[in-house]
Amino acid sequence: MIRRALECLVGQDFKDWMCEVHNDWPGDAAVIDDIVASLGDERFEVIHHPENWGGTRSFNLAFESRHKEPFFSILEDDNYWHRNFLSRMLTSIGKHPGVAAAWCNQQIRAENRDGGFSAIAELVGPSGASDRLVEYGDVNQALGSLHADGAMVIRTSMTKGLVLPADLPFSAIELFRDRAFPYPLLYVPEPLAVFTMTLQTGRSASMYEWFLMQSLAAGSFLKFCDGGLVARTFEYWRSSKPRSTNPLLMGLLMNGCLGLALQNAKVADWLLLFKAVLRRPHFVWVLTERPRHRRWSDFLDRNTRQRFLEKRLVAANGETSRPSCVG
Repeated sequence: MIRRALECLVGQDFKDWMCEVHNDWPGDAAVIDDIVASLGDERFEVIHHPENWGGTRSFNLAFESRHKEPFFSILEDDNYWHRNFLSRMLTSIGKHPGVAAAWCNQQIRAENRDGGFSAIAELVGPSGASDRLVEYGDVNQALGSLHADGAMVIRTSMTKGLVLPADLPFSAIELFRDRAFPYPLLYVPEPLAVFTMTLQTGRSASMYEWFLMQSLAAGSFLKFCDGGLVARTFEYWRSSKPRSTNPLLMGLLMNGCLGLALQNAKVADWLLLFKAVLRRPHFVWVLTERPRHRRWSDFLDRNTRQRFLEKRLVAANGETSRPSCVG
């Protein structure tokens, strides 16, 4: 798959790029060197890490503004881009000089045990005929992110504050960084990137860890947004399949916002949470995790507060609200 990813770069119709190939597994150094050498392309520079840094620390490299190029992207070794990804994305973001990042629609493929790949989804995000600017404050952002790391072009000059806590679980990096981008972002509805669901992954399969990440994110979102958005967020996730109000309630409770929870949750929401804790009693420990992970919660609170403050300032100045991407 690393060969496929590198070959998709060589095949881009936009040619003025360079690529740092970061190898995070020292034992694979010779294999990576051979693959890159076989491409015979001087635009590749291989950098072997002396130890396995993990996904969060490795991805942070891209946001530390070490490079001089005006834009950068991240391409994981198991994903790939269509031939016109760079040209299309750079053209789109070039029309919006004040936008920090643009992301595009994606297709999803799954790796099979026989070495092949199966199509899972042809569109991840909403379709549309034209690009659109997206403001912060979508109900989806309470529990998830709008952008996708492997389908983005990011403006190097606007990366301040986008480096994540190095110990943050890799599964949560998009969820957390979604709060740190300066908005609006630009969404390109054309599917220009392919995300691969691999048989092996560096993302944790722990249900407790993901529930904790979503609860932390939900708590910071709900306590800083206005009452109307709190109600809409509960209604949206209450009607989703599967019903997903548990992290909303747990997030409010771990932030001491019992009144807000009582005001917005229905009896069925409380019963759902009660049943979940009965099935997995250890999930109740999420309520004690916020002080233990102060760096994570501080990152969320600082950035979520700033995003909603910016949103209110835009509204106060009478600027036209931009359409949300989803929800």
